Amino acid sequence: MGSAFGRNKMKTCILLLLAGATLALGKPLEIQLRPNKDYGDRDYEEQLIQKFNALLEGDKDLAAQFSAFEAAPKEQAGGRYMGYKARPLLLHQFVEVDFKDSGGTQDYTQTVVLYYSFAQGFHRGMEETSGVFAVFHLVGQRLYDHEDLVKHTVTAKFDGFRRTLNAEEDVADQPTTQRADKSSAKAQPDAKAEAERSFKQADADLNKTYQQLQLRLESPQAKADLAKAQRAWIALRDSESALRAGVSSGGGSAYSTDFMANQAELTEQRTQQLNALLSHLP
Repeated sequence: MGSAFGRNKMKTCILLLLAGATLALGKPLEIQLRPNKDYGDRDYEEQLIQKFNALLEGDKDLAAQFSAFEAAPKEQAGGRYMGYKARPLLLHQFVEVDFKDSGGTQDYTQTVVLYYSFAQGFHRGMEETSGVFAVFHLVGQRLYDHEDLVKHTVTAKFDGFRRTLNAEEDVADQPTTQRADKSSAKAQPDAKAEAERSFKQADADLNKTYQQLQLRLESPQAKADLAKAQRAWIALRDSESALRAGVSSGGGSAYSTDFMANQAELTEQRTQQLNALLSHLP
């Protein structure tokens, strides 16, 4: 039998080995995002780029993964390498609302992809570019007391890098009833891109009109009422869009396209409503 000192030393070594294994395995990378209470969710993509880029600079393990994708473009470019650039793409959004007279919750998920392109410089008059996709699943919740938003949290979970995307990337966290059909998903990239473009434009127009109305209002109470009404409208818009898309798509691959198209339509209508209020101001 070994001495007590020897047994304690062995226990210490085992504990250190277990601790090392836990650190090696690590936890899934999560990024806390700052909600924008007035304007909805479109600012998450830019926040995600800023915070993930900071991690690429400061996290050695993540930087090593990214460098493995960047190495070949750098080498092929020689001295012409022009760096990387990130572009966001919202692949999927699902909203679930549970409201009562006293308030309620709005839970939503998004699948956001950051496409990192590696510019290899100009070769005989042409710029060659390759890239990699960074996939994130966003989970958010709004908590309401009656119509007042009292809490809003958003977390982005990093799901790794991809050389290519498949038709299932945008349905990773959806309920089974919302899973997209691969064949129809491949037929819709143009419609989806157009729906996203239309919503982004409509959202930008609404934000501009909202700001103009806030500046024109003189009463602090009126300004507060407008902000409160806008927050309530955003929740209603997203839940109404989810309902319409669920009915029109039957839960298939057209869901996200229909969802954004309905968001765009309702957002345009809201802009008209705010413009009407503007026209009545002195």
